[in-house]
Amino acid sequence: MLMAVARSITRSEARDHEIPEIVMRETNGWVAQDVPPHTFVALAYATLDTTGRTLSLANAGQLDPLVLRADGSLEYLTAPGPHLPLGILPDTPYEQASFALYPHDLVLFYTDGVVEAQTAGGEMWGFERFEELVQERGHQLSPDDLITAVIAAINLFIDHHPQHDDITLVVLQVDA
Repeated sequence: MLMAVARSITRSEARDHEIPEIVMRETNGWVAQDVPPHTFVALAYATLDTTGRTLSLANAGQLDPLVLRADGSLEYLTAPGPHLPLGILPDTPYEQASFALYPHDLVLFYTDGVVEAQTAGGEMWGFERFEELVQERGHQLSPDDLITAVIAAINLFIDHHPQHDDITLVVLQVDA
């Protein structure tokens, strides 16, 4: 229910504001009024200027998006300022950063359930395995197929052990 409230507020604020840090600040103010004590919402909010190939990002508690560059290198997109999840402090001064994107770049937004997926023995899939798979297969697969490959690799690693957290991936491909 909390996610539905946060999603609705974010959509409403996105209609009123184009700048991610403002959307994040306004959303946080409303969410902080509505969430029960000791609850919060993690959110990364980004806009994409397709003409200028610029991604603007504000982050409230999500992991930094990962970019696979056309040359195969990896880069994490880190917004400045506090990254407190929404709902903790109503006046959190979220900030944004803008990042240049280039033809054939892939941007991966993901929840912590991706890297924190665990085997029955408690071993995490981790950033290293995630990065390795993205580098090896990212430019060979469509965004949908890359998502499928990541989830399949996680399931193989954890041997379908039940997880404590959600696994969510969104892949953005920059056209030539």
